[in-house]
Amino acid sequence: MIDRRQFVTVAGSLVAACVASSLRQLLAASPPASEVTERLNALFPDGLRMKLGTIICEGPDVAVQAECDTVAMNGRRYVQRYHFYLRFEGDLIAEGLEYNDTNLVREIFLT
Repeated sequence: MIDRRQFVTVAGSLVAACVASSLRQLLAASPPASEVTERLNALFPDGLRMKLGTIICEGPDVAVQAECDTVAMNGRRYVQRYHFYLRFEGDLIAEGLEYNDTNLVREIFLT
């Protein structure tokens, strides 16, 4: 099991080291990693408690199933499932997508 702080640290290092130049330009317009980490820490004080499930690699494509079971900053239980898709060009990440239940996010944080 990977907690949020470890995931953010590892993912941030991986992206910084492996990101393709086209994605670098996109990330340059994104908030700094420290700001993203602060936001996640505020939303999930005990960490995401993310567990990775099935990981499938075929050619340049990688699919990852993951889930978390934690408590949000408002005391509500947050049980989320994720699907991550990464496409590599050589050793560099050229594309990355995250899918999750956005209605759950709305229910936990906006109602």
